Amino acid sequence: MKPYLLPLGLVLTIVAITFSVLQIGAVGTGTQPMGKPMPEFELPLLKTPQIQKSNADLIGKVVLVNIWASWCLACRIEHPVLLNAGKQDSFTLVGLNYKDAPADALRWLDFYRDPYVFSLADVSGSTGDELGINTVPQTLLIDKEGIIRHRHIGPVSEIDISQKIMPIARQLAAEISGKG
Repeated sequence: MKPYLLPLGLVLTIVAITFSVLQIGAVGTGTQPMGKPMPEFELPLLKTPQIQKSNADLIGKVVLVNIWASWCLACRIEHPVLLNAGKQDSFTLVGLNYKDAPADALRWLDFYRDPYVFSLADVSGSTGDELGINTVPQTLLIDKEGIIRHRHIGPVSEIDISQKIMPIARQLAAEISGKG
């Protein structure tokens, strides 16, 4: 084997990963418009599939829904940020595992640690499709009435959380439901 092939292969792999991460936002913008409610869904919990959760379970609290998959390289990049974000109290962090084998997703969470209050298993991708998900990761901020208030496409960074998502989440958490 030629000695230059291994370093060349590593460089090409790094370039390919970097390019795919940078292009993630260009792949798609999602079609569920801001200001519209989360679509109705009923999905099993990833860890306890005999228990189902629906969009009604997200009402009454500010929720940050992170759409992720074990096969998603960019999800690994954002995961340490989510581990930190899950510790604060301005929102409830929920995972939506998208088009993934549950066994693979559970191994991934065991290995990288689980930041979510719970993860939903969207094995078929039907709920993600209704949300206009065409690339992962994506993160949605949902208000207390179940309305989508912010969409972040691609891996979230500490700056995205602190400067974009947290200010909106704090404002939404402070709002009184049912104001008139």
